[in-house]
Amino acid sequence: MSNPDTDGRPLVDVLAENGRPVTTEGLDRARRSLADARARRDPKARAALLARLRAA
Repeated sequence: MSNPDTDGRPLVDVLAENGRPVTTEGLDRARRSLADARARRDPKARAALLARLRAA
């Protein structure tokens, strides 16, 4: 969903403006967490799930 008031603005700025400041450490931790989750993801799992759903 799009919001014309926040489109094109960094998330950090939007959060800070709404009273939710984010530290550099917090952003780095979130980026590492996302990277770790992506590394653990099984690339064949989505295809298998789709095949099971289609077969049902």
